[in-house]
Amino acid sequence: MVDEVGHYSEELVTISSLEAYFHDSMDAALATNRVALDDHTTHYVVNLLTLYSRSDALYERTEDGYQLRPLAAMFADAVSASSDTERQQILKRVGDVALFVAGFFPAGLERAAVDVDYYVYMGGGAYHSLALDSRGARVRALAAVFDELAAKFQDLVD
Repeated sequence: MVDEVGHYSEELVTISSLEAYFHDSMDAALATNRVALDDHTTHYVVNLLTLYSRSDALYERTEDGYQLRPLAAMFADAVSASSDTERQQILKRVGDVALFVAGFFPAGLERAAVDVDYYVYMGGGAYHSLALDSRGARVRALAAVFDELAAKFQDLVD
């Protein structure tokens, strides 16, 4: 566990579920950074963190094994998607992957060809596109969540 000044503690923390852990961690981080999120957006992010904690959900299976596809390649797939639904699914994945990677692995991005700012730009842009897209009941229902994620992407990564 990490205290408020970033020191690791030897204390063993028990949790009832990974989702509960992420929810408690989100609440603490939002309070520390003085970021307010709608409950629906918090729920979305907690579910995202829980899902992507499994590597098979984060990485895509390719002929070379499991890999994390570059955001630009995913974005290109969204542009050339054959339907609105497919484009929306890809944009959602771009935003979700960008948020997860930039939020959990910012130090790893310091050594990468692209930095955290790239992930913030791509992820925020993907969520912004989804927020503006009014086609499809699912996207309409999540438009406010995607709008808030786009607007507060940097705050969530920090």
